[in-house]
Amino acid sequence: MLFEKLFYEALKPMKLQGSTGSYRKRQNLVADYDKTNPSYPQVLERLKKLNAGTFKIPVETAKKIISIFKITDLTESNPRKLGNTGISLSVNNGKYVISK
Repeated sequence: MLFEKLFYEALKPMKLQGSTGSYRKRQNLVADYDKTNPSYPQVLERLKKLNAGTFKIPVETAKKIISIFKITDLTESNPRKLGNTGISLSVNNGKYVISK
């Protein structure tokens, strides 16, 4: 009995290394900020990774971006910044353009 107790005491530090813990409510190994959102426009993700660039986007994607960032007054003479991403959304000749 004493030997078993000493044996299990010696295993405790090894058991905790590299374990996420079975006592947690959810066993998710990826943090929420690293998970991708399938409804977020992929064009914005690509442009965030670039240093500079310009993309023409379809109307459906532009409407999704406008609803995500709550843009109300977008005109040809008034481009709007998208939060703190460094990306701006503008209208050129009736076409939506995002640029960084």
